[in-house]
Amino acid sequence: MTEYSYVVTVLTGGPIDISEDIEEIECIDTGTGEVKSAKIRLNSIEGKYITAAPLMTQFVQIKIKITDEDSVDYEQIYEVDRVIPIKNAAEGYTVELELMGQEQHLQKKDIAKQFYFTSAQETAEGIIDFYNDDLGTAQPTVINHDVTTSGNNELPVWTANNYEFGLSEIKAYDALLEVVEGLGASVAGGGAGDFYELYFDSDTADPTQIKFKAFVSGSSPAGGSEVTITDSTSVNEAPTEGGLHAITGTLVKAWGKINIGTLPNSIQNFAGELEAFRLHPQHASGVTYPANARVQLAGTHYQANVQTSNTPPHANWTSKTFADIQGAANGYSLWTDGKIDEWQSSGSDPSTANKGKGYWDSNMNIEDGIYTQRWVIKRVNTDVTGVGSGQIPSNYKYSGTDLYRGFRVLVDPNIGTISGVFAENSGNDRFGKAYSNNIVQHNGGTAGDYTDWDVILETADLNRVAVRDEGKVYERQSGTWTDISGVARENHCFHLVSSVANVTGYNSTSDDTTTFGDGSAVEFTWSYTALNAIPAGFFTTDGFYQIGAWANFSFPFPENSYFSNTIGELYGNNATKKEPVTLDSNNMHLSHSGNVGFNHTEAEDLGPINGIQFQMKFQWKDVTSALTLQGNFKMRCTMYDTNDNVVIQDFTIPFNDQWAQIHLPFSEFSPYRARIPLSLGNIAPNLFTRDLEILNTFQWKNIKLICFQWQEVYDDQGRYAPEGSRAIWGAAAGTATIKLAIDAFCFTKPLLAVTAPVTTRVIEPRSLQFPDISNSVQLSQIVNSQLEIEKFRHKEFIITTQGKNDISFGDTFFLTDSKIVVDDDTRTADSGGTANTIRLVAKRIIRKITKRQTSGAGSFLRTIIGIKRTIT
Repeated sequence: MTEYSYVVTVLTGGPIDISEDIEEIECIDTGTGEVKSAKIRLNSIEGKYITAAPLMTQFVQIKIKITDEDSVDYEQIYEVDRVIPIKNAAEGYTVELELMGQEQHLQKKDIAKQFYFTSAQETAEGIIDFYNDDLGTAQPTVINHDVTTSGNNELPVWTANNYEFGLSEIKAYDALLEVVEGLGASVAGGGAGDFYELYFDSDTADPTQIKFKAFVSGSSPAGGSEVTITDSTSVNEAPTEGGLHAITGTLVKAWGKINIGTLPNSIQNFAGELEAFRLHPQHASGVTYPANARVQLAGTHYQANVQTSNTPPHANWTSKTFADIQGAANGYSLWTDGKIDEWQSSGSDPSTANKGKGYWDSNMNIEDGIYTQRWVIKRVNTDVTGVGSGQIPSNYKYSGTDLYRGFRVLVDPNIGTISGVFAENSGNDRFGKAYSNNIVQHNGGTAGDYTDWDVILETADLNRVAVRDEGKVYERQSGTWTDISGVARENHCFHLVSSVANVTGYNSTSDDTTTFGDGSAVEFTWSYTALNAIPAGFFTTDGFYQIGAWANFSFPFPENSYFSNTIGELYGNNATKKEPVTLDSNNMHLSHSGNVGFNHTEAEDLGPINGIQFQMKFQWKDVTSALTLQGNFKMRCTMYDTNDNVVIQDFTIPFNDQWAQIHLPFSEFSPYRARIPLSLGNIAPNLFTRDLEILNTFQWKNIKLICFQWQEVYDDQGRYAPEGSRAIWGAAAGTATIKLAIDAFCFTKPLLAVTAPVTTRVIEPRSLQFPDISNSVQLSQIVNSQLEIEKFRHKEFIITTQGKNDISFGDTFFLTDSKIVVDDDTRTADSGGTANTIRLVAKRIIRKITKRQTSGAGSFLRTIIGIKRTIT
């Protein structure tokens, strides 16, 4: 029988030795997410400990010391958590005490502090300092958190991560755990490339304080000093959670803060990398850095080539610019940087063969009494591909042959005899509606016949159609579609642009080789004549419609292959699915290339979209070439869905020729119904109050078109009427120029990080939730760290031996058993060691002492939960 001894002492109001009354002791030594605990059973004859002194109440401190046969002590201080009085015929009066380690107080105290790309060591120190500064007199002070020597705070000093603990309160213990658990990612990915343990040790000489310990899992004892267990009394005795488990994940994802994620994700990733780069930690002399660690010194950033303690500049370090890390070709604004052609494709007359290259506004759809207007892409009399006036150009088709869902035309018999699919089924769609003279939309079908097209509006005389391919408005007059673009004010929704160019964007971030804002913004130039008096004939000219500023965006993006584009090359480029061709605000089904699920490189596209975000600049000059001294430009964003519903949201650019960041939440858009032009004399109000029911609600799953416009050239009914605006009276007579630029255009959503796709077996554990994390680099580091844990085959052994204190929490030890162990581990590898031997790390140690009722002598058993860790 194992020789042992124990002493149990009540410290509160004492010390009082209560060892003689002990009937059973169970101590559970653990850490890294779990608090030490213990349970003792006491003889409470005459009500001792319950109604008679020394009374056991919550937070009473009790010290337990167990000495094994080798005179090795296990000694910890606990606090009473729960008292269970017991009375039965066999044992009389007893009391059972459930005890908790003193670190429980870190689970009861909130902290709220942000750490911007600080090291794990510094962050842990800051968390403990916050706790110590805000604790009560009856709670223990944490010590040694600021001591970096072995056995104390051994967390790495070379990591640099962002911890958003200041956005909402978090328990001090949970914050420490988040820091420690994130270190498993690679060094290049912001981690330490190793796994760490978190532990709190009692200061048995001073119960008012506890010792902080953080160390590499399994780093103790030194190599060659590990204990090997060969005499276990039981291993994984049923019931048990031990054994050789299956891997739990090969693909890990985590959700971060809302409104920080972006589609496209170039904007979120650039911002995350830039923040991380600027906050690389300063090099610390005497510290050994692992390979791929990044530091800065004297204004220069470096990356370690190998593990090194040398100070840069040195052969062991390579200098790094931001472009080296980000990639010189990887700008922040994927949908505007160098993307003139793509934005031109969204406008009107992209072929420039009709009215001329231009842009449309918020009034393509009208529902105003007897007057109805809808938009189409083209007037046709056939679905045949070709360059004829009634054919569909190959520029509007995937691979020049296939149309996408939502492609919309006016079937106009005036062009020529209706043919192709529009002549099938007696000239009717699958619901029996005639194609001729009506607005028809492709439904995404692939039958290749009339069933792929549906009539979405049966027109009548005085109905109008805004034809985007031509940049003209047509009206049905006596059954014939007539071009009215030359009638005063009637081409009100189309505006010819002077030029479109890529210019320097808002972000001036640069390094020795790259300025990332160069060519990042798309700029639309509008030149017009500011007149003191406007002649009547001016309202029929193209110059009339150029007074103002507009920019258009459409899905798929780009919408056609004019200007040397590929349809959907940035959003919707799956020529097989021909999707996505609209934006679904739910955004959980398809990536920008039509991929589903999370096992692909575009998975981080996904996440519910809640708004539009961009940088916008409005530059206004008059004939004197001096900037007009006016700002507060009233702007409007308009969105169209595929069901002809329209919503708007107004915003303001505060200063002339200054970038303004704009965020437009979807929740702030309101329904809009456009009015007929002023030329028809309808001036009755047509405003919608918030409580007025709109039967045709906006389809947020099918956002098709987006327009930005200077709202001050419209009247209070939303009709184009620039003659009374400051566009005319606010500039000197002569030529005036407006340059409207947009940069960093994106849709906002929750931040999402997903590990690299796998090809063999996709196993997805439950998504991680980190709603306070706002940096994409930090979130990626978390998922990559978790992946190492999930994909490592969990091997757990629950081993019971005679009582010993030679293994501590977090220690490496070996288990040898020829009947149940198949491994042959060494300390640093999964092979090459002694046969039937596995390397384990002690994650929980249970020491249990039970006294016998007759002799008083009892057993001392130790149970270790040992887990095989990843070799690094």
